[in-house]
Amino acid sequence: MIIRSKYTSGNPTDWGGQSPIALDYMQVPFVASVHANVINGSEVTYGIEYTVDDIYGDPLDLAWHPIPGIPQWNSETALLLLTTPILAIRLNIQSITGELRFTVIQTPKIY
Repeated sequence: MIIRSKYTSGNPTDWGGQSPIALDYMQVPFVASVHANVINGSEVTYGIEYTVDDIYGDPLDLAWHPIPGIPQWNSETALLLLTTPILAIRLNIQSITGELRFTVIQTPKIY
């Protein structure tokens, strides 16, 4: 699975918590990579958050937590390798002038 999203200052819906991306938490071993790329000349403040709650249930029951390893409100490009099973991940944009590209990659199990 490869999910790529592009966020720009010209789109007001690109602020705040974005739609969650479900991950295969039952994958053994669990591995997913996450890349937030702040495009040259852009000014972005964002967080990458995870949940272990059911994203298909009541949205009020979801608890989002900052991903360990990067500041909650980061402004630089980040690359993360996740090895602890989680149900979903999302980008949370606090401010954006320019462009941010967000990519999540999780390869399928190989038998």
